[in-house]
Amino acid sequence: MKGIYLITGTSRGIGRAVAARLLETGNRVVGIARSPSPLAGQDGYREVRGSVTDADWVEPLFGEVKDQLDRGGFDMLCLFNNAAVVEPVGPIETCAADAIGQHVDVNLTAPIRLTARFMAFFGALDLRKKVVFMTSGAAHAAMPDMALYCTSKAGLAMFAQCVAKEQAGRAKGYEIAQVSPGMVETHMQELARSQSPETFRPSGMFRSAKASGAVQDPGSVAKKICEILAARTGMGESVSVTSW
Repeated sequence: MKGIYLITGTSRGIGRAVAARLLETGNRVVGIARSPSPLAGQDGYREVRGSVTDADWVEPLFGEVKDQLDRGGFDMLCLFNNAAVVEPVGPIETCAADAIGQHVDVNLTAPIRLTARFMAFFGALDLRKKVVFMTSGAAHAAMPDMALYCTSKAGLAMFAQCVAKEQAGRAKGYEIAQVSPGMVETHMQELARSQSPETFRPSGMFRSAKASGAVQDPGSVAKKICEILAARTGMGESVSVTSW
């Protein structure tokens, strides 16, 4: 099965690793990222330079993707909402209003908007269609000094469940899934470990996880995520990478 995968956040971390894995197996990947990806120039990879909070690139890109689907050779279309930020961290009263707004826009508002437009544009197509959301254990575990990240991920998880219920039973509906990767060696992990315990209380937990070997390599996680993307998961199901 060959598919076209639209993935946000492909310049580094899990997004880049997943995109690379999909390309190796003959799929086409459209990566949306703010900074250049090392994958640029590889056969089958199309890069859109921009933020998920921008809107100008959406409709032209969707038109390109539809043209590719019309030419045949693909039997799956998937949107993987992967991009996210962890900053700002610290007690909520120390977080600037602009930074709070940017965080919520990237982690919650942008994937909601992109999903709505994606589903509206491709809804009539008669092929397998899937939307996947990168969630987190933080969506279900309140942590001090990470109020924004925990809240935005919890909101995204609930959004996924609601959309899954809307799609249930539709003849040409979308498969909806969530992926919870566990602790993975990414920029977010590095940032969390670098913080002072005085201003970011969970920093010790993140450092201990790294020291104990509990932090996974992006490459190994990407392999499992690609399997989850291809699998027919339950509608709205939250799939844990560690137990896959």
